[in-house]
Amino acid sequence: MGIAELVSTGQPSRVVANFRANQNNALWITMTQSPHGRSQNFSLDLLQDVSALHKSIHANGIAWVANGSKQPIHYVVLQSAHPDYFSLGGDLAHFRECIRRRNKRCIAWT
Repeated sequence: MGIAELVSTGQPSRVVANFRANQNNALWITMTQSPHGRSQNFSLDLLQDVSALHKSIHANGIAWVANGSKQPIHYVVLQSAHPDYFSLGGDLAHFRECIRRRNKRCIAWT
């Protein structure tokens, strides 16, 4: 089971899951770089993808299908796809544009 099976929005996923049964049954979750060429950042899309993965893991009994059978997940490791840093700040370009347009709604949490 891969993240592509879990997130069916038709959009590129912001996370990639890789289960390593031979390495302590660890599920490695890699946060991918932005499809727009910008730095990684917290976004509603990223949170939705992580939430979909989390729900799928729990629906599957905290297990991952590997080599044709369910394997228990012992560890989850979160990593960045960027080779030099692990950072998920806010989308500053988005915030700057909202401020420039004086649009409070586009940066409000609702």
